[in-house]
Amino acid sequence: MRGQVDLVGGYYDSGDHVKFGFPMAYAVTMLSWGVLEFDKEMVAANNLQRALDAIRWGTNYFIKAHTEPNGLWVQVGDGDSDHLCWERAEDMSTPRTAFKIDINHPGSDVAGETAAALAAAAKAFRPYDSMYADLLLLHAKQVHLRYICMCVLCRSSSECSTETLCSCLRVTALHIRRHVQRQIR
Repeated sequence: MRGQVDLVGGYYDSGDHVKFGFPMAYAVTMLSWGVLEFDKEMVAANNLQRALDAIRWGTNYFIKAHTEPNGLWVQVGDGDSDHLCWERAEDMSTPRTAFKIDINHPGSDVAGETAAALAAAAKAFRPYDSMYADLLLLHAKQVHLRYICMCVLCRSSSECSTETLCSCLRVTALHIRRHVQRQIR
């Protein structure tokens, strides 16, 4: 699905010029959990602000990509043509096709990870910038309720609730945490 929207920001994937929402959301989730787990060590090393800036760069992009309650832009660029292009992003002249998920174009996997990233970032920012944390949580709830509940949990948005969101995000966070713990061992 093509569209004209400001999707400047966020992170490119694997050294090329494609922005894939799923791996970007996963990276932001992991950065956020890193701040939550190691905030004291980051403060001692004078790196907390750098970590929060890196998270904010991703979450600001997700906020921009969530342009409407039922729409989330999840990819910028084409993997095939972009992998053939080896130049600076500023010099690119190839089309920047963007892809959006919505009611007619499902993508509950990327929506779920984006909601988890926004929720984890809200938790990481809560002690330092509560207003921004509230904004992140608002978007996390909207992304979750619109896509996850409708596509996966309930099959009907009328059955969704904040309790469902909290339960699902806890399960998602627990799953991610266990995965990371297995990777560390």
